Amino acid sequence: QVSFFSFPSDPNLKKKWIGAIRRDEGKNFKVTTHTKVCSKHFIDTDFYSGYASGVRRLKEQVVPTVFDFSRPKRPQRKPPKQRHVQHPEMQDAPCAEQNSHDMLEEAGSDRITPDSQSASADNAVAAAPLEPTAHNPQPEQDHENTIKRLKQQLKQTQDNLRATEDSLVRAQKEAKEKEEELKATKATLSSVTRELELVKQAVMKLEKKVGKQFSIVRFKHKDDDVLFYTGLPSYTVFQKILTFLNPGENGANMRPWSKPQADTTKPGRPRSLTIENEFFLFLVRLRLGLFEKDLAHRFCISVATVSNICITWTSYTFIHSGYLNLWLSKERVIEEMPPAFKEKYSSTRVILDATEIKCQAASSLALQSATYSSYKSTNTFKGLIGISPDGTVTFVSNLFPGSLSDKECVRQSGFLTLSFTEGDVVMADKGFRIHDMLSEINVELNTPPFLTRDQFTDTQVMETEEIASLRIHVERRIQRIKNFHIFDRPVPLSLGPVINEMWVVCAILSNFQSPLLRPPNDEGDPSYF
Repeated sequence: QVSFFSFPSDPNLKKKWIGAIRRDEGKNFKVTTHTKVCSKHFIDTDFYSGYASGVRRLKEQVVPTVFDFSRPKRPQRKPPKQRHVQHPEMQDAPCAEQNSHDMLEEAGSDRITPDSQSASADNAVAAAPLEPTAHNPQPEQDHENTIKRLKQQLKQTQDNLRATEDSLVRAQKEAKEKEEELKATKATLSSVTRELELVKQAVMKLEKKVGKQFSIVRFKHKDDDVLFYTGLPSYTVFQKILTFLNPGENGANMRPWSKPQADTTKPGRPRSLTIENEFFLFLVRLRLGLFEKDLAHRFCISVATVSNICITWTSYTFIHSGYLNLWLSKERVIEEMPPAFKEKYSSTRVILDATEIKCQAASSLALQSATYSSYKSTNTFKGLIGISPDGTVTFVSNLFPGSLSDKECVRQSGFLTLSFTEGDVVMADKGFRIHDMLSEINVELNTPPFLTRDQFTDTQVMETEEIASLRIHVERRIQRIKNFHIFDRPVPLSLGPVINEMWVVCAILSNFQSPLLRPPNDEGDPSYF
């Protein structure tokens, strides 16, 4: 039964084992836990005895000693004596007897050992065939056959050598070709590696450029920047509004304003900006009032493209804003009504006010006269804004010429067609003399009292102050709308076709800012959205 034993953990004993097996540790040999020594290299006394299981265990401090190189060499026998073969005529009996006698004496002079006996036997065997050599031609024939066979083997070896040389030449040629191919491949790989490195550097530059590019992605993680550039409280609200508008993939649901008769089934020119950045550009135009040339430089597009994007998005957003139900129900108004209203003005349904924005004077005298406001002493557009008691915009009218009275604006705006309920109250400034129109729909008007005597009574003064403190919220809402700085400068005549739509869109977008009178929710968007 053969067993295998690992090298001992004792360093000194381990060195003895390594020395015993005559192997030096190095690159080609390393003693590990898997290096074993066979039990054949130990003697029987190196093992413990008496294990019933038959398992062989080494004694401590034993070293393998049984190896081929450690066995004692057998003494070599002496070479046989050189015998001189005599010619047949010289061989007679006395000589043969004398030779035999001499050989016996020589053998007797040495110590008789098994080796010497075998050597003598070998000598006897070797000497036996010498007698008939002169008379037997067989060795010469065998010698010739051997030479012939060796010549054939030599020829075969030479043929094999030539074939091997041919194969070697072909292999060397192929190796040289492969080496050339390898060099070419390495050169190509080196070139591709350099190109790849250049591409990586270009990509990194582009990524840095994109990171610095003026786009919504650059500001998406900074709510204060989103509010500054768009008027919306966060990127989340920006995305919700864009989802609600549903422009479609790559603007498939939008039709450019410059091509009303275009065939929408045919693909047009690729867009210069993504849909998200087009909407961002449109909001920046409204919020900051930047010139189109400025926006063209910021977004790296042409001025004509900026104009096209702004007008297209204005019309598209205005149309889809009609799906928002701004006018709140009576129950919703009461539910959201602040305590200041509930105490004395709980029937208030809407707070109404008018505001004006300056516009460029037209060359036509008729248009100049129509847009001239005696209150502002300049050419203006006038619009109505209605808010619920909690400050939410619930009504926004179209823009009218600045010369139109507040009463006429109310009549033409469609305000009287809203779904009022009997007993509702409209709070307004005393300049709104619309009692008669509201009474026709069973709605009351709450305005500050008029001065009918030399001075107001204490009750009238208190009432005026209370109404003014509540009406201030509609003025705050109007101020938020005018914080869309597109209205800072007089509206140019070039925006005449879309300024009314811009006005409505800005009024609705102001609803998505933080509420005027109640804490903003987590999303910062109105609850009706």
